[in-house]
Amino acid sequence: MRKKVRNRRARYAVGYGRPPTSSQFQPGQSGNPQGRPKGVRNASSMARTALERTIKVNGKKTTVRKAAYRSLAERAVAGDAKAFDYLLSLESEEHPPGPDQAETEGSAAKDLVILQDFFDRRRASLPQHEHDEQQRGPGKRERRNK
Repeated sequence: MRKKVRNRRARYAVGYGRPPTSSQFQPGQSGNPQGRPKGVRNASSMARTALERTIKVNGKKTTVRKAAYRSLAERAVAGDAKAFDYLLSLESEEHPPGPDQAETEGSAAKDLVILQDFFDRRRASLPQHEHDEQQRGPGKRERRNK
């Protein structure tokens, strides 16, 4: 049996996502020869450097991050609800719930299941018309008599 020899150029269909072979990158050649220069920093590393810079506040040395947190806390104490909410969200990101809090959340879920079961049994034990009256409240006649 004779093997078929493929001619790579003869059967190559040029189209979407298939550029002509003459314009494809050659082996060992990059599409971005300049690339990102070494030592160039991204935005998060520049922000981290700026926040860790030490400054003097009221004669004391502190970092920009600590000064910003202190300023945010002072605004929250002064009654700024947004500042207070943001400060709490930062704290919860920094310190995720520990094992004690996770245990409490698990018991709260169990409590909800128990309460739901209780209310389901309570609704099932009530006669149908009594159940409807509890949901609607007193009728017109009962309101007049009171």
